[in-house]
Amino acid sequence: MSKSKIKKENLILVIVIALALGSRQLAMNIVTPFVAYYAQTLLFGSLVLGGIALGIFNLTQGFCQVPFGNLYDKIGGKKVVLIGLGALICGLFLSFISNNAYVYVLSRALQGSGAITSAAYSWLSKSVSPEERADSISLVGVVVGLASAIALGGGPVLIKFISVKTLYLASTIIVSLVFLFVLFFVKSDVVENTKKEKIEGKGIYLKKIFKDKKFISYLIIAFSANYIGIASFFLIPEYLKLSIGIDSMWKVLTPAILIAIVIMRISTKFIKKGYVKRVAFLAGIGTIIAGLLLLTESRNLLLLLIESILVFGAYTVVTALIPTVINDFVDDKFRGLVNGIANGCSYLGSFLGATISGLLFSNNLIIALIIILVIGIVFTCTTLIMSNGKKVGV
Repeated sequence: MSKSKIKKENLILVIVIALALGSRQLAMNIVTPFVAYYAQTLLFGSLVLGGIALGIFNLTQGFCQVPFGNLYDKIGGKKVVLIGLGALICGLFLSFISNNAYVYVLSRALQGSGAITSAAYSWLSKSVSPEERADSISLVGVVVGLASAIALGGGPVLIKFISVKTLYLASTIIVSLVFLFVLFFVKSDVVENTKKEKIEGKGIYLKKIFKDKKFISYLIIAFSANYIGIASFFLIPEYLKLSIGIDSMWKVLTPAILIAIVIMRISTKFIKKGYVKRVAFLAGIGTIIAGLLLLTESRNLLLLLIESILVFGAYTVVTALIPTVINDFVDDKFRGLVNGIANGCSYLGSFLGATISGLLFSNNLIIALIIILVIGIVFTCTTLIMSNGKKVGV
């Protein structure tokens, strides 16, 4: 592929989608290290409810990706993004006002139900040319990555001065501003009328893509990268808390994420040139190396930094790669649905990564680490059956 820049007429939409996903990432990540602890400070709070509150976001996020993607195919991206942001705003505000741990768990589930990722990437991919697609998705990934870095670095610092409750209020305001910007300054996208033939064709199309090895490989890679990424995001901070304390975790996590963003930007250039398989393979190798280093259970800061860079690097690369390749071959009529399936697999990996690692951390840590390594090996082997075809299921 030749070099391409994002056209001016498309740049506003790309920025808006980046802001929508970035503000959502900021709102969720800035409180993530404190979710389990905060739940325990509320009425009826317990360690178990704290764990549920942490994991239920990814669970509802995963379940809602397909319905939201399917809804995109019917009503368009702008309306779905507004619905999703609205659900997130309600969930954040409910977290702000809740004094009951059960209500807090409900608020986290509501936040996760605003599953706009599949609709946002579908909207973006349909609106820009194929030549602009990789750069556009990469730019969104950079904003989301920076939001994560700011949240991870800023959260532990801000918590010294303001409460978790106040963080939820600030997040509610930020996402509300983005909601208003999308509502008033972005044109609605045009959606083809949903006809009976389209509905009937959906089942046939899904059967075909699920028989396609390339598509299945993308789902496995999306699941694996997210499982490893979130499991490591759970484990590495635990190691850092023991070695340098929660207040200093940002010294390792923030540089690792910033380096991972650079890795993602570099990988995008190779993805555009058609080296999808090689990029995915290298990301898989990175997860294997990280898995082997994690098995040492070392608290050495340099090793923890290397592990973080490898894991977050692979995670951000896949975050840019999967939407790009998925939207290169998907039929326009079912773009939202297929993106929903891919994102659903990603969030299922995130949920299981956090849940399984959390359950095994205290008494069976070695098993949690072996699972990460095995999934890294599966990830890497799966890249060997990838290919760079265009349309599938047509």
